[in-house]
Amino acid sequence: MKRIFFLLLALTLWMLHACNQPKDKAAELAALKEQRAKMDARIAELEKSLNSSTAKTRLTHNVGIEAVTPQLFRHYIDLQGRVEAEESVPVTAKMPGVLVRVLVKNGDVVRKGQLLAQMDDEVMLKSI
Repeated sequence: MKRIFFLLLALTLWMLHACNQPKDKAAELAALKEQRAKMDARIAELEKSLNSSTAKTRLTHNVGIEAVTPQLFRHYIDLQGRVEAEESVPVTAKMPGVLVRVLVKNGDVVRKGQLLAQMDDEVMLKSI
């Protein structure tokens, strides 16, 4: 009984060893090329079926031709934002009076010494 068991074990090990032996490289290459040919054929078949199904759902667009002429390119960007001043300076008059003219508009850039408004100076002239 033990002999039969060892004989079967030896036969099994020999078969496993024989199956793991490298095959003839030429035969292996031929088998791989055959598998590749089958895969390429299947890929081409699938691509063809996908292209035919998507071609039906595509929309057609008319394409036109227009002569190009040089012209002025103006590009505008509308933005919204908030501006915060570094300094805020209150402006007051030395003498009370009535404003006659305002010389700047809201948002204008002003410089030091620039005249911003003109006041009625009759009251000041009478007090002198």
